[in-house]
Amino acid sequence: MGGDEAVNEHKATVKKLLKERRVAYQPMVAKAVGGATAGLFLSQLMYWSDITEDEEGWIYKTQEEWWDETALTRREQETARKHLRTLAVIEENNARLEHRLYYRILWENLLNLIFADVQNVHSRMSESAIGECPKAPSDPFTETTTETTTEKGDAEASAPLPKRIISKITETFMLQMEDQYPTLNVPNEVSRAMSRNAFTKTSDKQKYVTEWLDRGVKFQERSPPSSAPKSRRAALLSPEEMPSEF
Repeated sequence: MGGDEAVNEHKATVKKLLKERRVAYQPMVAKAVGGATAGLFLSQLMYWSDITEDEEGWIYKTQEEWWDETALTRREQETARKHLRTLAVIEENNARLEHRLYYRILWENLLNLIFADVQNVHSRMSESAIGECPKAPSDPFTETTTETTTEKGDAEASAPLPKRIISKITETFMLQMEDQYPTLNVPNEVSRAMSRNAFTKTSDKQKYVTEWLDRGVKFQERSPPSSAPKSRRAALLSPEEMPSEF
């Protein structure tokens, strides 16, 4: 009993030190954005989005406050912010005169990213259930998703990309890609490609997108056509092809 009492006392002391503070960490968000560090930063930002009194959703927090709430170092915070900006799920407003940095979540882009990740997980589970053999590791398109969509779903899939993404690769380039790859849903595939690279130069992003679309065409040529008139095949990048920057 003496040992049990000591354990309970230690447990109570630890809880008292923690002051019942909790971090609003969302594993689903972390999986969607590709890492625990960015996931933790964004999860905590989501928590404060429900509390902020700013009508436009802007949130101000200092690096010290981020450290106090999440234990993320300055470098980890900057890495997370850069990655989330690349995914176009947050935007920042540097109010230099006030010496303040404000954050805001781009909810529509975040929702699309979560949906894409959930769809990817369900696809892998389905393939595992029917006993499909994995493709060779050298093939970057190791995962496929067969989707049966309604007319509304088709319209949403071909909807214009967010202006923030188009600005990173230029609208002229997008039009060229649509002419060059008529068999692909270019806006949808470009959105997937942009969410899986961390390049900073426009030329590097355009090169990455072009290679992505080239592989998509090759994948289409190897894949049997779907029997459902409304279905389409979507090629996703394998984990081996994920950028090394993050």
